[in-house]
Amino acid sequence: MRIFKTVITTTLTICFISGLFAQKERNGEIAGRIGSKTYTYEEYNSILNNYYQYWQKQGVKLTDDKKKELNNQCWEELVARQIYDEEIMKRKINPSDDELYNHTLKNPPQAVKSIKDLQTNNKFDKNKFKIAMEKTPEFKKNVLDVVRDQYRYDKLFSSIKAGAKVNTDSIYREWKKANNKADGKVISFDLKPSGNLAVESDEIEKYYKENYETFKRDPIRKYRYIKISNSPSSQDSINAQTKADSLYHILTHGGDFEKIAQKHSQDPGSGQKGGDLGYFGKGRMVPEFEKTCWDTPVGEIAKPVKTRFGWHIIKIFDRKTNEQGQEEVKASHILIKFEPGIETIENNKRLTQQAFDLTKEKGIRVAGDQLGLTVQETEEFKEKDRYTPGLGAVPELFKFAFENPVGTVHDIYTGRNNEKFILQISDSLGVHYASLEKEKENIIRLIQRKKKVNAQYDYAQKFIQSYPPEDYLKIAEKDSLTIVEFKDLTENSTFTKLGSIPELTTAILSKAKGQFTDLLLNEKGVYLAYVSNRQYANDKTWQKEKNKEIKKVRDQLQNNQLNKWYANQKQKIKVEDNRKKYYKL
Repeated sequence: MRIFKTVITTTLTICFISGLFAQKERNGEIAGRIGSKTYTYEEYNSILNNYYQYWQKQGVKLTDDKKKELNNQCWEELVARQIYDEEIMKRKINPSDDELYNHTLKNPPQAVKSIKDLQTNNKFDKNKFKIAMEKTPEFKKNVLDVVRDQYRYDKLFSSIKAGAKVNTDSIYREWKKANNKADGKVISFDLKPSGNLAVESDEIEKYYKENYETFKRDPIRKYRYIKISNSPSSQDSINAQTKADSLYHILTHGGDFEKIAQKHSQDPGSGQKGGDLGYFGKGRMVPEFEKTCWDTPVGEIAKPVKTRFGWHIIKIFDRKTNEQGQEEVKASHILIKFEPGIETIENNKRLTQQAFDLTKEKGIRVAGDQLGLTVQETEEFKEKDRYTPGLGAVPELFKFAFENPVGTVHDIYTGRNNEKFILQISDSLGVHYASLEKEKENIIRLIQRKKKVNAQYDYAQKFIQSYPPEDYLKIAEKDSLTIVEFKDLTENSTFTKLGSIPELTTAILSKAKGQFTDLLLNEKGVYLAYVSNRQYANDKTWQKEKNKEIKKVRDQLQNNQLNKWYANQKQKIKVEDNRKKYYKL
């Protein structure tokens, strides 16, 4: 029995996550939906508080920023759990008790290893563990229950990872590249050329004609759109203030603050606790709220104060100095949010429908003019783009634009913040060439760069003709040229200050110790490199490191395979995240 109790206690401590996902049927607002699972605010808040408590026990300090981070982390774990559970059901991964038993004997959970009754000379005794499993059915059941979920996940992960194929020849080639190294220095001939870098119009036209194919562009589309935000009206703001004033009057004439907060406060975090915010110091709240807290005497209720969140009625209960010598205040508040009323919502709904109908009938410009709404236009976007300013990340809208002709009106689209969009395809252009006028400034910069590099190349040629190789670095330093040192340079390396220059890297790795490369010119500049040391990959070393390298690459490929699978599944699962209604994220 003692063993059994120990396992239960330990399990609750380290495996609380199993209970974290348990749900009850409760009435309340919806915090979110993940696949087939729905979380009310009460359910999610309970999960989140358990999550906070777990990390607090691990020594994590729960600052506001840390709570935001953990809130998002908790949500992502819920999403992951749902994805994995659905896949486990789909693949029918359900280990038998015998399979689970044999696995557990070979891989006892850490919680079991710490049980004193299963140790000999302070070390875990596998034989004692086996006897306990055989002779105590209740203990065995609880251990297997603890192991079951993780074992199912491990089997799922192994199954997914098995799709990653390891190519030994490819690993060898990559190892060889990584172990073919060089040390040395690069001289960059970056002196500013003297003379005029002006570009004439005939040079621009010549460049455009000679490089015409480089100005080929993919098809583009544009939308004109009207955005209707579901923001509170001025009357809604007045209504919120009136309600706050009314509650303040009740409170200052004997009303019970805790009960009124529970009934009327729209702060989901503190409302259910009677408005209690606990103790907090300066810098924790928005300025208007903080000033009221420090200006109000203990025991009094402040007149309603307005912040970006709404109207607050604040009661001060205590002041104290904490261990760090900082003053803290204990307060409760009632929040009345600025929210669109039923009339505003209905008006916006009617306006949105009017704008949509008018756009379909007469076009979006006419709709905007007649209804007094602003018509905006997106930037050009391509079919594979994921984001455009104004609309945001809306790949489904991009897809629609490329499947329909100019003038087509999209169905009313709801944005991330519940705003409504009326959209009409306004421009369509297939594969095309950017005009000379549009590319003129870019062409000027390219020609100027080419002139600059050519001038640097002329200087570099005179440099190498004027001095012996053993003096190159010394003279370059004297002439204030940029000298960049490189160490353990491989085929995939980049240079400090210079970035990636594949041609230079190849030239360096083709040289032996003590040699200079040839003068190298590319569109970025002119370079000369000296190799001070070389390391070559050899097959004897490969034979020693082969198994370790193959395992390292296999692990990496398998993890990539799992991550790729997860990312794909995450795109498929339907997720509704309403947490911003209740938490500062």
